[in-house]
Amino acid sequence: MNKISIKSLLKDCYDHLWEGYKDLPLAGRGYDVVDNLYKGSLLFVGLNPATGKEIKEERLFEGIKEKNYPKYFNAFDSIAKCCGVGYHYSYLDILAIRSTNQKEIKDNMAKIPRLKDFCQKQISLSLGMMEKAKPQVIAVCNAFACDLLKVHPGFQTQFDKMIGTYRITSKNELEHTPVFFSGMLSGKHALDKGSFERLVWHIKQIVNRE
Repeated sequence: MNKISIKSLLKDCYDHLWEGYKDLPLAGRGYDVVDNLYKGSLLFVGLNPATGKEIKEERLFEGIKEKNYPKYFNAFDSIAKCCGVGYHYSYLDILAIRSTNQKEIKDNMAKIPRLKDFCQKQISLSLGMMEKAKPQVIAVCNAFACDLLKVHPGFQTQFDKMIGTYRITSKNELEHTPVFFSGMLSGKHALDKGSFERLVWHIKQIVNRE
């Protein structure tokens, strides 16, 4: 399966973006994004990377290391394996700002219009990377990430009764892509076991169908 590197495509974009907003809360922690995506595979989408144990410098660019967050990625591994793609799946956060506390991002976005604009620009960059990857199926696994994407013009969706989930209707490379909107798959706010099993079953049906 084709793997595409997005690091070189994103670094200049994020360096430039951060320069214009470096005075904002959260921006001083730098950013973190994945280095690679698999083309035409299953894509899991989250909200943002955690801060980690160390904050090294502004405009950080390390790439998420799955091995450092095993509990978080175990659920994605399980779904991908069940769907027959093994470890050849992709993961992407829609925001690159580093924060372990989702409420911190949500509250600051509500209070600071420039931070909201800053986040919208990050989402647009992430959508550009999704378009390059052209995933077979997208699973958004965070309630707040779902809310942000649903109002973004590049990620408009409509429920498809034939497949029992949403498809993207925006006129871009993601058009017609099936989308699952879900909550967290791990942690104390994760889906219950029954809901998780139904989600796995449903994603597998669509992966086999598309």
